[in-house]
Amino acid sequence: MIPEIKLSFKYSFLKRASLVRFTTFLAIFTTAFAVAVMILAMALSRGFSHQIQKAILENEPHVKIFRKDGESLDNWQFIKERLEYEEQIVSLEPLFYQGAFVFSDETSSYCVLKVTDSTKDAVIGAELAEKLKIQPNQKLKIFLFLNGQVKSFQMIPSKFIKTGLYDYDASLIQVPVDFLKGYGFKPNVLEVKLRDVFSSDEVASEIRKKLGDDFKVLSWQEANQTLFEALSLERKVAFLTVLLLFFIAGLNVATVLSLLVSERKLDIAVLRTCGAKTKSLLLIFLSEGLILSFLGAVIGLGMSFFLNFLVNYFELLHLPASVYTVSRISLRIEYEDVLLSVGVAVGFAVIASFYPAFTASRLKPAEILRRL
Repeated sequence: MIPEIKLSFKYSFLKRASLVRFTTFLAIFTTAFAVAVMILAMALSRGFSHQIQKAILENEPHVKIFRKDGESLDNWQFIKERLEYEEQIVSLEPLFYQGAFVFSDETSSYCVLKVTDSTKDAVIGAELAEKLKIQPNQKLKIFLFLNGQVKSFQMIPSKFIKTGLYDYDASLIQVPVDFLKGYGFKPNVLEVKLRDVFSSDEVASEIRKKLGDDFKVLSWQEANQTLFEALSLERKVAFLTVLLLFFIAGLNVATVLSLLVSERKLDIAVLRTCGAKTKSLLLIFLSEGLILSFLGAVIGLGMSFFLNFLVNYFELLHLPASVYTVSRISLRIEYEDVLLSVGVAVGFAVIASFYPAFTASRLKPAEILRRL
């Protein structure tokens, strides 16, 4: 081991005055706290983003195609034939979406009616069912405006669905095509599923070129761009806020080293007399600052992983779904967040250690020895 680093280890674990011991503990604790808070803050933001993205991809098409004027897709078979040879496209499904009103025995509500040929079951969002105060297999009546006339039909939902997205669960009613047979409705949305969900922007751009200006083509990434930009901004703000904790931890490291320089003046004088160079003294005290920050970072990592396990195992993070869209979040610790947190801790420690180390290297041994 390099002699300077060996000496810095010795200084780090020597018995010291009570004030130095306290400030050392404080420096390690604040570094650990800063590292743990940053990792958990990033984990919370990533978990929230992942949960929303997962719910969106499970319930929304990767690409939507509809007319700009809002009319039905009379030629949807022709559109399907033109697009089904696209390499990324797995399936294309014609659907009918329409705002409607649903009435139960006790109350009523606005809903979004989804008519599909891919299922034979009539289902309703769990939050909407709760709002309507109904039980499974209870009859509902739905009114909608179709082809210039008010149409109505009755349905008995076979189950309540919980998608994880509050807006869906609080408004969606899905019925098979048979429920509107003879009403003369036509699909107004063509939903596209892709092999690679993250290629949706590129695929949507290609579809626009093929279909022309009469159609609106919307990818899931574009539809939710504002939401994900807001989450990204929130992550950046959280990072900048937690930097204040690292600044405080850095000040504590600087305080510890300043006290140590004052306490070890005689040792410094002896080292100088024995021929120790300026860079050697700098390295000794910079190494001690790194040792303190590394100990704090290791403790902080342990704290963050332990709390991450507790929160996820016992499902402690619950949010009001009506405000945050999703009701439960799992923390997601990513290795880049761990590296960033440790890197920031070490960086602040190096900056904080430089002045005390420089002060130690400038001490004159003759003056110190004369005062003895």
